[in-house]
Amino acid sequence: MLTTLTKPRTSQWTPAPNTVSGWRTSGRAVRRYSALLLLPILVACGTARPRADQTTTTIAPTTSTTTVQQVDEIIVARWAAAYNASLAAAKDPGSSALIASLSDYFTGSALTELLQTYSAYVRAGLTSVGTIDLGSPHVVGTPSQTAIVHSCATNKLALVYAATGKPVPGSAGSSTPEPNGVISTMQMSPSGLWMVSSTTFKDGTCAGV
Repeated sequence: MLTTLTKPRTSQWTPAPNTVSGWRTSGRAVRRYSALLLLPILVACGTARPRADQTTTTIAPTTSTTTVQQVDEIIVARWAAAYNASLAAAKDPGSSALIASLSDYFTGSALTELLQTYSAYVRAGLTSVGTIDLGSPHVVGTPSQTAIVHSCATNKLALVYAATGKPVPGSAGSSTPEPNGVISTMQMSPSGLWMVSSTTFKDGTCAGV
C-alpha cells in the first residue's frame, strides 16, 4: 500500500470513512490513495540513482555481497513491481487473484490500507483510470533491514463508475495532472524480499523528494 499516489483538491465524494486514506483520507481522498498506493497506472519508472560510494554491503538475511548501487536497483525494482501489482488490482478490484497478489509486495499498514481501499471500490462500483508517471524513484540513505524510496510522481488518475465509465463527482473524478511527492518505506521480509510497508504523499508538490 505503496501506503500510497492522490490530489489535494477538496473532494465531494468518498466511498467510506477511512477507506481511502493512505494515498490519505483528506484532500483528494480517493485520488491521493490512487496516486501511489493505488498507483493505478504505472506509466514510467526510473532506476535507482548511482552513488559515489561504491563500497560493498551485505544485506541480511542473505549472505551475498553486492554494491550499494546494486542493492538500490533491487529495492527500486521491487517498489515498481509493487505498484504494477497495485495498478492491476485498481483496474479490476473485484479480482480475487489480483487482490491476493498484493501480499507479495506490500506488508503492514500499506497492505491493510490497500485491501480496505479496493474493497471500498467494489462496494461502490468504482474503478481507477488514467496514468501516473512515477518519475525517477531512488533510495535515500543506506539500506539495512529497511530502506526509503523517494520520487516525484505526476498524478493523472481519476475514479469512475465501472458500469458507465463516468467520473465520480468532484475532484476525485478529475484526471488533471498534479505533482505528488512520494516517500515509501521498504522493509526486508524474512524471506529476503523487499516489501512496501508504508507510503506518504505530498499533494501538489515534490519539495523534499
